[in-house]
Amino acid sequence: MSYQIHRGVRHAEKYKNLRETEKEGADVLLQDIISSLTFRQGETILDFGCGEGTLSKRHLAPIAEKLNGQVIGLDISSAQIAAAKKYNEHAHVEYVCGDIFSVENPLKERKFDKIFCVFVLDYHTDYS
Repeated sequence: MSYQIHRGVRHAEKYKNLRETEKEGADVLLQDIISSLTFRQGETILDFGCGEGTLSKRHLAPIAEKLNGQVIGLDISSAQIAAAKKYNEHAHVEYVCGDIFSVENPLKERKFDKIFCVFVLDYHTDYS
């Protein structure tokens, strides 16, 4: 399976700055979606394609903290994971670099109660 990593993803700092300046519209949409869901005590949530960790920390970590759960942010870009660990560290969030579609998927043995996949499909070239 082939992946196309967008130029912005290769430059985690620039991508983070872009996301921060355009956050209001996305934040409103994400908050609306998240508020429509029911979260339970101790849930494990996957943020697939977490990028620099904005969704994980800003929206999912407070829920995980309140309900003693965990958020796993997964991204194929090591630069994005490094930025997530640097800027969006949180006690209830773990960031993992890896390819979810690979046999070496670092999360293949894990189970998740909810999976978020936000702003990811733009970077995927094989939709089969």
